[in-house]
Amino acid sequence: MRSVLFMSRKGGTGKSTLTCSVADTYAKKGFDAFILDGDPMGSSINWFMKQKRVYPNGSLTCEKIQGDLRGPIEEAKKKYDIVLIDTPGSDCIELRSSLLSVETAILTLKSSDVDMDTKGYMQDLVLRAKEKNPKLKIKTLVTMVDHYISEDHLKHYIHLLSEAGLSPFPTAIQNLEAFHEAMAVGISVQDLRSYKAKKQINSVLEGLESE
Repeated sequence: MRSVLFMSRKGGTGKSTLTCSVADTYAKKGFDAFILDGDPMGSSINWFMKQKRVYPNGSLTCEKIQGDLRGPIEEAKKKYDIVLIDTPGSDCIELRSSLLSVETAILTLKSSDVDMDTKGYMQDLVLRAKEKNPKLKIKTLVTMVDHYISEDHLKHYIHLLSEAGLSPFPTAIQNLEAFHEAMAVGISVQDLRSYKAKKQINSVLEGLESE
């Protein structure tokens, strides 16, 4: 059993896309996965309602729940192998309550200076949550990397996150058409031919499983 929160202070960082693709990949590996969609936008639940996949060995379930998520997360952890929580891109009750129950929080940050400036605020939220949830670990993932972002610029962002003690994933998530297509039609990047998208999602799982 593992519980993972995808969070950010701003919208548009790809939290829902990551939640759905990671959950689908776990289900394909034979795990019973659960998505808790705590975002009023409902991107994860909308994706789930479009997809009608039957997994040979694992399973994937999704529910939309708002408010204090501690109870729903604890109940889900008893039933499923992996619980993934998608919260709004803001400081809200869904985010703060999730931090008190999950084992891992992944801070998603777009590859921009504006987004990087939010890391201190979010790190402070996590540190306060750790006082009540000492098992909580934070990792950071640079997302929505456009083609014009240089490799050196990306390495600079990852270096800044590492210096701040935010445990960045070594691989960033690019702004690939495959991710947008998967969310639009209710499939996973694992079902598409995009080698890059598959590799990047698999790298997230590898980072989680190496803890």
